[in-house]
Amino acid sequence: MSLLKSIALAMISPIQLAFILSIAGALLHKFGHRRKARVFYITAICWLLVFSQPYISDLLIYPLEHGALSAEPYVQDKSADFILPLACFYQTNGKSPSISRWSECSLKRQLMADHLARQYGATLLLTGGNFLKDENVNYSQEAASLHRTFGFSESQLHIIGQGSSTREELQSITQIVGKNNIIIVTSATHAYRVAALSAELGMHADVVSVNFHSSGELSPYIAMPSIHSLEKTRHALYEYFAILKYKFEAQ
Repeated sequence: MSLLKSIALAMISPIQLAFILSIAGALLHKFGHRRKARVFYITAICWLLVFSQPYISDLLIYPLEHGALSAEPYVQDKSADFILPLACFYQTNGKSPSISRWSECSLKRQLMADHLARQYGATLLLTGGNFLKDENVNYSQEAASLHRTFGFSESQLHIIGQGSSTREELQSITQIVGKNNIIIVTSATHAYRVAALSAELGMHADVVSVNFHSSGELSPYIAMPSIHSLEKTRHALYEYFAILKYKFEAQ
């Protein structure tokens, strides 16, 4: 991971940014700049208080999952030749059993892909390469093992084994898919960017969203601060920055 990406990831995490601001405040205080240090402390506290509010995180994530930036809902009477669950996360360290190593977003994508593949009699395309902490572990191979436990045969699985980003994953299947219909399964916050990338690559693709972080209701409410809200905020900010990056690269 590049230094620039590490800095960007720290900046979009409310907890990490508040920590950085607090450290900066402590350093300023140590060197006698108490007024400036107070500004950093107050900013860190306000940052955490605002983005730990469930309603604020709902407002941030709504456009991605339900609003102008969400993908068009999938029409059930369409056909599909291929189903692609995009890669998410898989833990390679520790001694936990294989099923516990899958992140929530990974399992939801794989389970929905399993359902759609059975519904349409479609082939499962499995992408994602050696991007995990243990570089000897291939994400696609682990996903294939998971689907075999679901009862899929080798003839129903097409293991690509490549891709460490959304663009790389989609590019790795363009020759295989051709002009056939494909359903791409991904997280709701990710759907807009996936739809834009697949259209750019000339795919006949529909996007099915899973792993929603919000209900889609925007009625104002007050609730206690929540760690879950901080994580929702991080998801939203990450995707907004990713969309900006995509728009910039597309120009």
